[in-house]
Amino acid sequence: MCDSSSCGGRVPASSSVSDRDANGVPSGRVCDPASSSLERLEVNEQTLGVSVQSSAAHRRHRRERVAILSALAADTENRFGRRVPRLVDCCCTPAVGLTTAGGVGCVWFRCRDRLCPLCSQTRSAQVAERVMAATSKADSLRFLTLTVRSNEKPLAEQLDDLYGWYRELRRRKAWKRHVRGAIATVEITRNEETGEWHPHLHVICDGEFWHQRDISIEWGEVTGGSTIVDIRRINKRSSVARYIAKYASKPANMDGWPPEAICEYAAGVHRRRMLITSGRMHNVPIDGDIESSRGTVSGSRIPLGAIERRSNAGCIRAQALLRQLAEQSSAYQQSLASRSPRQAPTLALDRKAMLVTAAELWRDLHQLWSDDPASFVMGGDGDWVVRKAPPKPPGAGKLKDHTDELYPRDESPRYML
Repeated sequence: MCDSSSCGGRVPASSSVSDRDANGVPSGRVCDPASSSLERLEVNEQTLGVSVQSSAAHRRHRRERVAILSALAADTENRFGRRVPRLVDCCCTPAVGLTTAGGVGCVWFRCRDRLCPLCSQTRSAQVAERVMAATSKADSLRFLTLTVRSNEKPLAEQLDDLYGWYRELRRRKAWKRHVRGAIATVEITRNEETGEWHPHLHVICDGEFWHQRDISIEWGEVTGGSTIVDIRRINKRSSVARYIAKYASKPANMDGWPPEAICEYAAGVHRRRMLITSGRMHNVPIDGDIESSRGTVSGSRIPLGAIERRSNAGCIRAQALLRQLAEQSSAYQQSLASRSPRQAPTLALDRKAMLVTAAELWRDLHQLWSDDPASFVMGGDGDWVVRKAPPKPPGAGKLKDHTDELYPRDESPRYML
């Protein structure tokens, strides 16, 4: 008998007839790593429901991602019931939506969860750019580290104390006299031997010279005994910005952590702001949405595959929307060019037979998708008729394509959807 923890308590659907007993029940040896043709990691991915597309997109972070998904899915308190499906479906299929320019665009379905390695990597680069922009007008930057003595408190309580102490430090006269603006982020480490958490703060300060001895005294009075601090001048802003952004997007390295530690970390940082701004840098937007900040697809989205299936079923609206998408998105053009004629979806043949705006097309299709996503492909169009678009004014050209590539070079699977 195999341990249920090694296969998620379920037998993969790929078990053959020879792996079943006389009553048709799976024999269980499919989950045995010694007898299975699949690796233990591959079996876990199957039991978690990770699609082939999502696995290919996350292949660089595959082991870490599976460890995180396995820990959250096996949580005894069931605190992550809504986050696990989003993490599983991240990058499983492209999605279509309206762009801020008024057209239609195509992006990956991303979970945008802080624990997702791929989404965190994308957010880290975005945050680094914004930190550089926020500190570009600073006169004298310094890098301040504030640590706390080790204790056995849960991570959530330690973070509450750390945030409160940092807030109290900013209220002191010495801080206001030496610091004009600051951007702080939390770094969380864990002692593998004792299991104790060590959260501490990294702060980019803009202001006057402040001796390390004086900072240690102020921080010790605030925390009740934690006096270890470090401050140094920043010579290269770009490297510090990337350092801050790394912990703001994904504050911990969870490699080798046990499942209970991953769950405690996920619950402790949930809904916490990992970037804290103050002073002149307080209202500077830094940690925002990954895609809407780029001016690309925003708001509701529909999986591209669902629209293509509805187009092949004869929906005129879906065909017209795909025609507009093919004309406006270079990413979708590349996707169509790589497919065989049998795999290509049905597009509107007459480019003049389109709605006035893509928003009207999107509104109708999204309404059908919202009413019943499962039967989105089925059903007729009734008396709905495509209207011819009015002539474009002089000088009107194609919309600028700001959409992400469906298959970046470093993450492209060998197949196309």
